[in-house]
Amino acid sequence: SELPLTIAFLIDTSASVANKLKFEQEAASEFFFQVIRARDKALLLEFDTGVTLIQDFTNDPNMLSKQLKSLRAAGGTSLYDALYLVSEEKLLWEQGERRKTVIVISDGEDTVSMVTFEDALEMCQRAGVTIFAISTNKGGHFGIKGSEEGDAVLEQLSSAAGGKVYYPAKLEDLGLAFKEIDQELRSQYSLSYRPS
Repeated sequence: SELPLTIAFLIDTSASVANKLKFEQEAASEFFFQVIRARDKALLLEFDTGVTLIQDFTNDPNMLSKQLKSLRAAGGTSLYDALYLVSEEKLLWEQGERRKTVIVISDGEDTVSMVTFEDALEMCQRAGVTIFAISTNKGGHFGIKGSEEGDAVLEQLSSAAGGKVYYPAKLEDLGLAFKEIDQELRSQYSLSYRPS
């Protein structure tokens, strides 16, 4: 249950989440301080029309949290590109007894990616990544209701990659979601078969 984690935190900074960006920043910061331990490492990546690595691997939640403050919302949404690139360039090569995880905060509506949903999912699976998604589509907390298509995309991605989607209506709901993600990530089961 003390398995070290390698976490890629992907945050949507497209124009479609402009009024939800503050929530995303608070959610990400909360996650860093609640989940990251000394043996873990995490990176922060933002995606809008392009994909940008904001903070490379570190185990310092203060550094990750500080980088969040610089984020601004604009442009399209390249969710699939972000998943593909982080899996191919950062997670595929991670070795050792570590759980590789992608946490995505987004409305799930991809508008400008060069790669397809299938390409992104295949690369995540090749890298052995578990995807957890936090939808920004629910609740009056955000000011507007998001799309059900976006939630369906997040649901498909996370279930195909062994994770889950969370639909927090307010910031307080996140604490429970992060606790659950943390417990799930740090527990691993070994299944073996010995033929007679």
